[in-house]
Amino acid sequence: MHLRRAIRITAGILLGLAACTPTPGVGLLDTSCQAPCWHGIVPGTTSIDDALELLPQIPGVSGRSIAVRDEGGGRKYVSWVMTSGGGSFYGELTATSSAVSVIALSLDGEVTLKDLFLAYGQPEVAGGFYGQGEVYWRSVFLLFDQGLAAVLGDEGWPSIETWRLRPGDRVTHLYFYEPDSLHQLVQDDWLLLPMLPDVDTLISASNPWEGYSTLALQPVR
Repeated sequence: MHLRRAIRITAGILLGLAACTPTPGVGLLDTSCQAPCWHGIVPGTTSIDDALELLPQIPGVSGRSIAVRDEGGGRKYVSWVMTSGGGSFYGELTATSSAVSVIALSLDGEVTLKDLFLAYGQPEVAGGFYGQGEVYWRSVFLLFDQGLAAVLGDEGWPSIETWRLRPGDRVTHLYFYEPDSLHQLVQDDWLLLPMLPDVDTLISASNPWEGYSTLALQPVR
């Protein structure tokens, strides 16, 4: 009797601990500085040399994985792998000769909208698109007022022209950028919408944030 009771209590404690343990991806939501700053790297301010010094000091960044790619014309890309996700989380930043312009994080779906909003508050606008390449796809973007953008996406569905936003929806990518450089995100296809013609199309699909609701997605042909 006492043994069975002890087992039940122990199991309850373990389940409670599991429920309270954040997923590895939540650790990527840095709040030690205000967005668009991420672990001390500030788009528009931090030089690529300073970013390369800061990256190995960030918890979870694999220093050995950091790689620099020179695209010419004064533009460079820096990529890395996050050890906290077992290699499934990675990041990339782009920089000009003067400073970092965009920081992109792939979260592998480990961060939910609820996690995101707890860390950064709620977005200013939301919108999305749907289309068909080799498969049907949908993509939702959330734009925050401090140079932060989040993307949710899936593919393989039949053509679905709406997205019902819920707290448990998985964020696939997060972008920190200079607040006045939204065009750079679209120009570089950072928002994973290579068929998007220009930033005006993105803006035309944007709607004021109304909480968890159903978004009408715009077609991309």
